[in-house]
Amino acid sequence: MKRWFVIIGGTILALFVAAGVLVPIMTRPRPLAPFNQPEALHQAASKLDQARDQLKQGKAVVTLSQSEVRAVLAAGAAQAAGESLQGVDISLAPGRLQVQANLTTGGRTVSLTIAGEPSVSANALVLHVDEVQVGSLPMPVGTAMRLLASQAGGLEVNAEARTLTIPLSNLQVGGQPVSLENLTVGQGELTLDLSTR
Repeated sequence: MKRWFVIIGGTILALFVAAGVLVPIMTRPRPLAPFNQPEALHQAASKLDQARDQLKQGKAVVTLSQSEVRAVLAAGAAQAAGESLQGVDISLAPGRLQVQANLTTGGRTVSLTIAGEPSVSANALVLHVDEVQVGSLPMPVGTAMRLLASQAGGLEVNAEARTLTIPLSNLQVGGQPVSLENLTVGQGELTLDLSTR
């Protein structure tokens, strides 16, 4: 009996040691894939300027490449979140959006990935979440959504429906208020259908 206790106790201790070593390694922040942010941001700005001109007729369609969307997100996240959210990255595949970021909380930085199917509803971007990952560890979506709901700050989180809603009531192109009518995600590109309010 004493021998089994030593074996089982030793195994449990080894698991705790392994977890103590593996969890920090597996949750290290991910580096962004390289891209030329200033150039991509300039290209996105140029396309949005063209959209401003189209909006004089009431509607505009803007297609941004993945690197352009990444540049806009990186610039926006730097202004909105400061030091707590860095390394915002996005992957675009047909009908699917995946956002990764390095989140610093409590003095610790972890990589967070949220993925799902985007849609538009009442001038808001809605992400139907089907995948959440912290570092390289998958997290149950329901649990992650409840945690996000408690930390949301500007996002509307519905844990039961597994949706993140980002209100776009302040969306502007060239200083002009616009509504997002539709959003289409293709391979490496995002198309926005905009209209004037």
